[in-house]
Amino acid sequence: MDSDRETLLEEALNEQRIIQTLIKQEVSFPIFLDLDISMAQFKGLLTLAHHPRGTVGQFADTLHIGRSAASLLVDRLVQDGLAERTEDTIDRRKMVLCLSPRGEELVAMFHQGRAERDPLPGWLEKLSEDDLTALVQGLRALANIAQNAMGGISPWHLSVAKGGSGGSDGSV
Repeated sequence: MDSDRETLLEEALNEQRIIQTLIKQEVSFPIFLDLDISMAQFKGLLTLAHHPRGTVGQFADTLHIGRSAASLLVDRLVQDGLAERTEDTIDRRKMVLCLSPRGEELVAMFHQGRAERDPLPGWLEKLSEDDLTALVQGLRALANIAQNAMGGISPWHLSVAKGGSGGSDGSV
């Protein structure tokens, strides 16, 4: 790779990290501090929000923790009224996990708070038309590469598409 391209790639990644950090500082961090749950519980809530009707084993695998730790975390979420265990409709021996109405409300509140505090639209408005055109062109190209890398996933299936809730900056 030639040095000009390497320099551009480094600059692009650095600028992306700066924007991500600023958004996290402005949006995610203050909202997370207002939540009265631990980081483990928060991760558990987001896991259940994105993978509903899973088993404790699937929950553990998603979080990369042991099954006993996952079981304790689920117990805590259930005890706090944030999650529920129900019988699987197909195999009644199996228990599946899902968010309780209170857990769903908390996740929705977090996503709504992030959307309301998102500084990106205001920052984009301050760009000149030429800069905005260049940015859109670059983001479209990057989105196409990302979709191809992910097996052609339609943006309609992504929770962040068309202004939906979800962390498009990769943060939680």
